[in-house]
Formats: sequence, C-alpha cells, structure tokens
Amino acid sequence: MAKNGKVLRMHRRDKKSVREVVKATSLARNTVRKYLRADRVEEPRRSRGEEAPSKLASFVEAIEQALIADARRP
Repeated sequence: MAKNGKVLRMHRRDKKSVREVVKATSLARNTVRKYLRADRVEEPRRSRGEEAPSKLASFVEAIEQALIADARRP
C-alpha cells in the first residue's frame, strides 16, 4: 500500500515521469505502470500456501520422550 501510494503521489502530485519514479523507487518500469493504471490502490497479495511439514515432524514423539527422560535425571 505504501509503495502504491508513493508511486501515485510522485507521478500525479510531483509531476514526475515514469522513468523518474522508477529511479526513485527502484521498482520495475512495468510495475510502476501497473500501479498507475490501477483503479484503486491495493497491496499485492503474497500467499505462502500450505505449510510444509517440518523435517523433524517424524521424530517429534521420540524427541519429547527423550526430553522427559532427561528431565528426570539428577
């Protein structure tokens, strides 16, 4: 949201060209153009999808038992 607003402000209020906005924000030229063509400002969505199981998922029970046994030791 902040980048979109910044790009719009620089282009519309400060009267900067697309090239000047690209240099100032270090965004791609196509990204800047996409923000300027958009009807409303909207944050890009990034989804991670489903969480992958941990590498230790198959050993969780054994690790918990080892920790319990270790806690009982003097």
